[in-house]
Amino acid sequence: MSLRAFLLKTFPALRQTPPTDTDSLLRGGAIDSMGVLEIVTFLESELGVVLHDDDVSTENFESIDAIAGLVARRLADDSAAAPGRT
Repeated sequence: MSLRAFLLKTFPALRQTPPTDTDSLLRGGAIDSMGVLEIVTFLESELGVVLHDDDVSTENFESIDAIAGLVARRLADDSAAAPGRT
């Protein structure tokens, strides 16, 4: 399941007016702190992304683009740290 599909399925407020990649997900209350934890769980379980405590910030979960950037950074970090990879 894609991030966008997950967000629309999980957060009814986003279905009313689907967000663009740069729209704020946090302003207006569409997603609250518990919602951010749901997104973290999705990223870890569905995408295999390992997040650090300091990754869970307003900046990283502000928009779909911000979340995608976080995922890309974590996946790049993980592949760079994997033994035997160049």
